Amino acid sequence: MIKIAAQRNRPLIEAARADVVLATVESLPFAAESFDKVLCVHVLYFWKDIDVSMRQIARVLKPGGRLGLLFRTKADLAAVASFPPEIYRFPALVEVTAALEQAGLDVQAATDSTNEPVLLLAEKRRALNGT
Repeated sequence: MIKIAAQRNRPLIEAARADVVLATVESLPFAAESFDKVLCVHVLYFWKDIDVSMRQIARVLKPGGRLGLLFRTKADLAAVASFPPEIYRFPALVEVTAALEQAGLDVQAATDSTNEPVLLLAEKRRALNGT
């Protein structure tokens, strides 16, 4: 995937407008408050520790930064049955929202459908002084 991403984004990389980085979510190699937005599409199934992962995402987001998550929950029985449980972990929506809240992210919107992916939007809390 790294090779494909580098090939597809070669002009942006050569213009120093993009980087392709291999890392785990549990140990993101970016400075604190580096990003305005983070998008995670169908990846949290592979995270070893959802709490650590959400704290890392919150760390790299600027105050007021936004996170978009798209994922299927354990309520989607067809999806759960289709993937090997030793590889894929389907969390409950309440588990994801609790991890977000503890990491300092406020859930702004979330769809909740049994057989469709959940789209969840969250925002990093601003400091008390408004920054």
